[in-house]
Amino acid sequence: MGSEVSKKSFTKEDLERFREAFLDELEFVKELFAKGDSVFSNEYCIGYELEVCILDQNHSPKPINGKILDHIDSPLFTNELAKYDLEINGNVFEIDETTPDKLDEDIKSLW
Repeated sequence: MGSEVSKKSFTKEDLERFREAFLDELEFVKELFAKGDSVFSNEYCIGYELEVCILDQNHSPKPINGKILDHIDSPLFTNELAKYDLEINGNVFEIDETTPDKLDEDIKSLW
């Protein structure tokens, strides 16, 4: 991961852009907590994410995650740091006796 970061040193402008992006993310999290019950539930739930490394026939990383994500076109799939990684964000389920089967069905259908 991070193999696509070609720089070893960063300018003040780079650090400022990072700071701004970090503060934007922090503000987003604050907004979620401010919404409280309209976003969060008191129910016990479970979800998952699956990290995927895309390989070619020689088991070398294949940087095609953008192409795959465009084809899938689903908010449950997202890119990772490198172009040969992607992440599957599974659905969330309330925990009960049917949850293991629901998780199994979900991951199989997404895969």
